[in-house]
Amino acid sequence: MIEKSEDRRRFPRFNLLVDVAVTKRASSEQEQILSTKNISQGGVCLISTEKSNMGDLMDLKIRLPGVKDEIKTIGKITWIKELSLGPIQKIPRFEIGLEFIGLNDPTFQLINKYLYDNQNT
Repeated sequence: MIEKSEDRRRFPRFNLLVDVAVTKRASSEQEQILSTKNISQGGVCLISTEKSNMGDLMDLKIRLPGVKDEIKTIGKITWIKELSLGPIQKIPRFEIGLEFIGLNDPTFQLINKYLYDNQNT
């Protein structure tokens, strides 16, 4: 189910849980699979157990359910928030906000159409 979150962003965010393959650019680190918290036409919020650095660039591969081709783009980390899950939390978790960089118009339109077509499913 996609649910629109209300905030004052350039693009509305939609709660959507999908896996994203993430690789830090200019790095020899291996690809990680992270889950989204939400997504918009302009960026994505990922949940991670590793803290990243503001401004880091990441190669992203996003597979939207029912969409044939994965979306390949670059994301720039614009914010990081550590999550507090209380005393049971053994491993730290972070929300990482990434802005899409260089997203071409057809991909922007694909994300836009997907989010609005599926917001009530």
